[in-house]
Amino acid sequence: MTINIDQHLQVGNKYGVEKAKFLNGDLSMETAEVFVPEEILTRAGEILDKCTDKDVHNFYIMRAWEEMIQFANKFNISKRKLLFILARLSEKYSEQTRQLVDSFADEMSSEALVQVAGEIMWRPDVAEEFKTTLIGVVKYKHAFDEIYEQELLQAVDFSQPSEVFKISAWLDFLRRLHANAYFNTAKEKSADIQKALAQKYEASRESTIYFLDLQIRDVLQQMDSGLAELDLNRDRFPFEVSRGLYGIHKNGQLYVANLEDNKKVLDIVKRIEMLEKSAGGNRRLINELYSEMMVMFDKPVDLQKSPHLSEEEWKKEYFNYSCLMRKPIREAIKTDFGFSLEKLSIREQFYFLNYAKHYSVKDVKRLQGFTKQYGVQGARTFL
Repeated sequence: MTINIDQHLQVGNKYGVEKAKFLNGDLSMETAEVFVPEEILTRAGEILDKCTDKDVHNFYIMRAWEEMIQFANKFNISKRKLLFILARLSEKYSEQTRQLVDSFADEMSSEALVQVAGEIMWRPDVAEEFKTTLIGVVKYKHAFDEIYEQELLQAVDFSQPSEVFKISAWLDFLRRLHANAYFNTAKEKSADIQKALAQKYEASRESTIYFLDLQIRDVLQQMDSGLAELDLNRDRFPFEVSRGLYGIHKNGQLYVANLEDNKKVLDIVKRIEMLEKSAGGNRRLINELYSEMMVMFDKPVDLQKSPHLSEEEWKKEYFNYSCLMRKPIREAIKTDFGFSLEKLSIREQFYFLNYAKHYSVKDVKRLQGFTKQYGVQGARTFL
C-alpha cells in the first residue's frame, strides 16, 4: 500500500557533485551521499554474472575477485568504493556479493572498513545477508572499539541537527554489532565503548538532539542489559503503526499489512497473546498462527517519496522513520511525552520525526509538559 507523505524539506539535486566525488575522491563519514554511476554498476554486474548461483564456490569467487580488482584498477576505484559497489549490487547478486565481502578483511584498513560499513548498514537497498556478513568482517578485524571511541571523543557532536543522520546511522550500526553478540565475546572492549559513549552523552545531554537522545539511551540500555537479541525478536512482532494499521520490523525495514488484512492481524495477535498467557501454551499452534500472520507482511511500507527530496535523501528519511518506529524508541517516547505514536497519523508521525531531529532534549521539555497535560491533541496543536 502507498501512503502519501510530503515533508516540506528543501534539498537540492547533488548527484552531479556526488558522481565527481565517487570518481575522484574518497568515501568518508562526511560524504552525505554516494552516487554510483550506472556504467560502473553495469560493468561490475557483468563480472558477477559470470558466477551464477549454482557456480558460486571458491574457484569462481577467486576469479571474480581478481576481475573485480582489475576492474577497480582500470577505473581508479578504491577498495572502499568497490565494497560500496558490491553493496549496491547485493540485492541482485546476493550470494556472490556476500562471499566477496570476506575478501575485504585483508584488503582494507580497519578504519576504512568501519567507515564504509557505517555508510552501508542503514541502506534499505542493500541485502540483509550482505550486511550480516559485513558485520562479521568488522568483528574479525577487531577494530570497532578503538575507531568508534575515537569518533565519539573527538568528532561527534550530538547537538547539531546537520549531524543527525550521520550519527544516527552510526548508533544503529553500534546497536546491530551489539545485537550480533560482538560484545558478548569482547566484554572488556564493550565496557570501554559503553563508558566512552556514556561520558560523551552525559556531558552534553541537555543540548543533545532529542532523536539522537532516544537512540543513545537504547544503545546504552542494550549494552547494560545484554538483551539485545531479545530486543530484536520482540521488534519483529506486529505492532500498531497508526490507527489500526499494523506493521513489523524485518531486516531493518518497516513492513505493513494491507488494510484489508489488518483485522486478521489483530485477531491473530489476540489469539497468540491468549495462548502465551495460558499455562503450557500450545507452541505448535502459536508458531502456525505466527507463520500465517507473517505472510501478510510481505512488502516494506511504501511511503511515497516527497517531491522536495532527492532519492538519496528520501532513503535517509525512511531510515530515520524506521528507527523512530522501533519498539524501544516508541516506548521511550510514550514515557517522555505521555502519548503513543500510533495515536498520530503517519503524516503527523513524520512531523514529530522532523521536530525530534531539530530540537534538543532541553528544547522538547516544553512540548513534553504540554502533551502530558493535554495528550495527543496537545501534540497535534504543537506540531
